[in-house]
Amino acid sequence: MQYAANGMSYSFRIDGKDYPSLFGRTDAWKQIDKSTWEISSKLNGKVLATTTPKLSADGTTLTENSEGPKPAGGSFDVTTVFQRGSGGPGLPGKWKTKNVKSSSPDILEFAASGPDGLTLRSVDYQATCDARFDGKDYPLTGGAAGVSEKYTAVYDRQ
Repeated sequence: MQYAANGMSYSFRIDGKDYPSLFGRTDAWKQIDKSTWEISSKLNGKVLATTTPKLSADGTTLTENSEGPKPAGGSFDVTTVFQRGSGGPGLPGKWKTKNVKSSSPDILEFAASGPDGLTLRSVDYQATCDARFDGKDYPLTGGAAGVSEKYTAVYDRQ
């Protein structure tokens, strides 16, 4: 399988083994039943999140529950509902975020950084991005690099 979102991608097998994924993490996928999977996301061997995607009976909706510890303490529990855009049957296809619910909202801090910059800090995930208003990409550093966002995901068989 291949996962792609926001211009990034990684390949994996649904066999319970760790495969390199995004942001320096590894993901281990295993199938629970015909419509449910479990993903264990790790960074340097430490579990960041356990995510359980479940496909609806009609195959048009994918609901993911993701939970794990926050680097600053406490835990998160996020449920994301995706609507199928194309593909199928099963997991392969293009999925678009429909709804996100979190039991633990993130705290974001924004601060001016010099005359032409901005610093974004995720307090709970202890991650920071120092950027300039110059059209260039700047990295997110620190924390678990597991900051959640809305995205369109594509799962393809390889």
